Order: sequence, then structure tokens, then C-alpha cells
Amino acid sequence: MIEFEVLNSLEKDISVSIDVETENGGTVSFRNQARPLVGDVLAKQSAFLGVVEIKGEAYVNWKFREH
Repeated sequence: MIEFEVLNSLEKDISVSIDVETENGGTVSFRNQARPLVGDVLAKQSAFLGVVEIKGEAYVNWKFREH
């Protein structure tokens, strides 16, 4: 399992989107959470976005935008 907590070091609030994909037959479970994980993180703060269960090789796709 991987927990995703985002630290915003910027002076502005941000919106974050995190998706996880597997390779070579692995599996991903977002455990009844939205896919991708999304959330807002206030300036100079952190926010917990969720937990993803991964089996096998995986990679994370994430992006953010300022408000």
C-alpha cells in the first residue's frame, strides 16, 4: 500500500490529481476511492489524498494546477 500526502510549498493553493498504473500484469486498487485521487492543497500546507494498493511494478502519473 502507498499513502499519498501532498506538500504544497508554493504561495498559492493547488489542485492535485494522482493516478497509478501497473505494468507486466500488476494490479492497482484505489480501495473505493475516486480514480484518480484528487484534492486541493492550501498554500504552504500538506493534505492526505488517499491510499492505493499496488501489486507488481507501477508508475505514478500526477499533475497540479494553481488556483
